[in-house]
Amino acid sequence: MKPASVSAPAPTPGRTPRSMRRMVGIGALLLFLAVLLTPTVRGYLSQRSQINQAQAQVDAQEQDIAAKQSQLKQWNDPKYVEQQAESRLGFVKPGQTLTVTVDKNGQARQSAGTDVVAAKPTQPWYDQLWSSVQGAATRK
Repeated sequence: MKPASVSAPAPTPGRTPRSMRRMVGIGALLLFLAVLLTPTVRGYLSQRSQINQAQAQVDAQEQDIAAKQSQLKQWNDPKYVEQQAESRLGFVKPGQTLTVTVDKNGQARQSAGTDVVAAKPTQPWYDQLWSSVQGAATRK
């Protein structure tokens, strides 16, 4: 007969205490890294958001500057200045008369004609005013 041999105990199903210690150690390390990196990542994302907002503001200001430069170029053109003085302020050149028409909605529209107007009044302003008042009184 053969002598009885001593055999190793059969492996038990499940984890051994050594592998459980490794898993706990790895889990603790991952938790430590998460706690360590979370504020850093949050700060990075916050700063990226601020940078994007600042860049959008810079882009809007650059567009505003371009629009204002374009408008400045228009105001350097004497014909544009004349047109604006006529339409906004009602100015006309000597020798022209200004005609203001009002449409049904009450909107005034100005147009400059080429009727000849005396360059110098023949009467002082107060005489012109008085004659205008007298003329208005007699037109009733």
